[in-house]
Amino acid sequence: MSLKALLVFGACLWALQKFISKAHAIAQAKMSLGQLPGRNILLMHPFRSAAIAFAAFLPLKGQIGHYFAGFSNYLKYGSTIIGSIALWDTVPIYWTADGGAFRAASFDRPAIIKDVEAYEVLRIYGPNMVGAEGDDFRRHKNVAKSAFNEANVAFVWKETIRLLNDWLRTEVYPTFDEKKTDEAVEIDLLPVFTELTLLVIASAGFGKQAFWSSLETSSQHSKEDATHDTSETHHSLTFSQAVTVTISKLLFKILTPPIVQRLSKAIYIPWLTPAIEETTNAFESLRAHLLDVVGSARASNPQDYESYL
Repeated sequence: MSLKALLVFGACLWALQKFISKAHAIAQAKMSLGQLPGRNILLMHPFRSAAIAFAAFLPLKGQIGHYFAGFSNYLKYGSTIIGSIALWDTVPIYWTADGGAFRAASFDRPAIIKDVEAYEVLRIYGPNMVGAEGDDFRRHKNVAKSAFNEANVAFVWKETIRLLNDWLRTEVYPTFDEKKTDEAVEIDLLPVFTELTLLVIASAGFGKQAFWSSLETSSQHSKEDATHDTSETHHSLTFSQAVTVTISKLLFKILTPPIVQRLSKAIYIPWLTPAIEETTNAFESLRAHLLDVVGSARASNPQDYESYL
């Protein structure tokens, strides 16, 4: 038998072995689903980066896991809990809209643990509470829990009302005054409320006084410098700008392999290199702002900081 024939035979044998192994794993996963309805096979794990990137296309409409399906699949199968299998990992995936199941998962932490691997993409600046489990989660929670109290919740509400009134006074009321009519005015609230959310986070979460104002209002800051103060002059982006760009470029950063990022520094690639540079600058600026806030908090409350170590 020739070498070519041996290679072909070996490749076919390897493929057959992989096929049998995968089929066995799928059968085992289906058995673990028990009598749950659904049992579709998904090409991608629904809680990984690739699934997020292709959510608008896969799974197809009518399949379990379709991004825009809403509650239609639960109605289709007549159950508030349905099952599927991720082909790549051959693991069972449970989908639920059942309140009792959520309560059971919340209180039975030893048996039902967080899928930490799914949150790896969010560990941009290192370990955090969102992507932690077990002892690490408890440690992060112990540090963060003091921020979630009635006083801070009231402060967030107060800042939200202040910024909303600032927006109405600056952008909405003048529009009606110019039109001099009581007719309805159509406003796209998505970008407005996105900006308002960022300003609330900057003010209530990071202590950076934020304002909403137009460029024509000389008595206030412009929106471009909404969170700018003397402590930020050494940053290339203001806090608001850094957060806005970081959020918009998060998926791009997740899907761009490190080797491509390094290659773009050595070789200029049209569109890609400027996009990577903008993304890197935004993430580094946000990191610098966060370090400023943490540094200020440590300097003002050294005893509290030592108690967490």
